Amino acid sequence: LPLRREAAATLRWGEVDLDAGELRLSAEHGRKFKANQRVPLPGLAAELLAEIRPENPAAADLEFPAAEGGPFRSWSALYRDLRASSGISSWSIHDFRRAMVSITAEVRPDVSETALDRLLTHSASATNSGVKAVYQRASGLASQRIAADAWDAILRGALTGTVTQLRRAG
Repeated sequence: LPLRREAAATLRWGEVDLDAGELRLSAEHGRKFKANQRVPLPGLAAELLAEIRPENPAAADLEFPAAEGGPFRSWSALYRDLRASSGISSWSIHDFRRAMVSITAEVRPDVSETALDRLLTHSASATNSGVKAVYQRASGLASQRIAADAWDAILRGALTGTVTQLRRAG
């Protein structure tokens, strides 16, 4: 998922709807966005979340709690481990978010910039500015789902070897 670090660290089971295949993110917990967000949950992410979901999670339970309780905060250790296991020494969550947008746009040019931008939970970007921001109130969930499904196919292709390289955007 192309979530920001604080949204991933504070993701709660009550925000995950595996049946609908979406996240309903609240604008709390130090998250950068000011309004609640609804974003599609790509199939691969839904499968992974279904695997780790407790039998009866409380809505307020964190999905990725720290060992000592509370939200996950050990990003430097996680980055170090991921960089070591992947062989990619310089990537961050921001690079992943940028790559999701760039690679999806390359593979699926029919996916709109607005849909990709909304998957990133951006609210004040060039795709939602000026008059459009005032009058365009549609959630764009259907377009976001197309983008999320395209990203899901790209990631599955990378896992199965049919996509041989996920290059760094830029």
